[in-house]
Amino acid sequence: MSRPEANHEVERGGLRFALNNRAQFDRIWQDVVDGREYEMGDLGPAPVVIDAGAHIGIASAWFARRHPGALVLAFEPNPETFALLEANIRRNGLRRVAAFNAAVAPVPGTTPLWTLPGDSWGDATVRHSWHEGQPVRRVDAAAVTLSSLLAGPVDLVKLDVEGVESAVLAEAAPRLGRVRRLVLEFHGSSGNPANRLDEVLDTLRGAGFQTRVEQDGRVVSPRRVRRDDPFWLIVRAWRRERGIGRKGPRR
Repeated sequence: MSRPEANHEVERGGLRFALNNRAQFDRIWQDVVDGREYEMGDLGPAPVVIDAGAHIGIASAWFARRHPGALVLAFEPNPETFALLEANIRRNGLRRVAAFNAAVAPVPGTTPLWTLPGDSWGDATVRHSWHEGQPVRRVDAAAVTLSSLLAGPVDLVKLDVEGVESAVLAEAAPRLGRVRRLVLEFHGSSGNPANRLDEVLDTLRGAGFQTRVEQDGRVVSPRRVRRDDPFWLIVRAWRRERGIGRKGPRR
């Protein structure tokens, strides 16, 4: 196991984190904890949550706090970031968070992971515009498919897989009926045209989900998405059930 290469330690909200980039930590905390970016409503007393792209564990810790009794399966491909994830799970006593050093990808086995020193937020299994002109390093990371994680019912899937959203969901399509709710970050860029929002939405709707797209914290029509280069969206997917109607879970 790699040693955590932490440059900072932060205590916030009763949690303690080792990290290597304070600015990124502050932004992720703002989005995930303050902004409740992954809020998908009440999941019941003992939900199963998949956190694909767990980074150093902020979202995993939030899921564990938000849903007491949850089993959180956290996946992080970068070995150095994974070491911080494991350390943060231990230091916060998150006994029902299990960490796996792997990417959730369209194909199992290994996958190239493009990384930037000190900038693990931008790690991705495909090259993006934000990698251009930067000292990008390739790491061969273990990879598992989303379908392999859906052997049984899953209450929430969170996907932050940096540009392979459409491919990951397409691979898992036959088993997406086992998922109650799903929230993902969609990453669009000119350098990665294979990742398409319309394919993401078609796959989710084909699996029986209702969907909602958000940009800059506002609900937007897929046709009115502002397609900067690169651009980011939140896509929420849910099934009609008691307490959740057409508008979806409240944030």
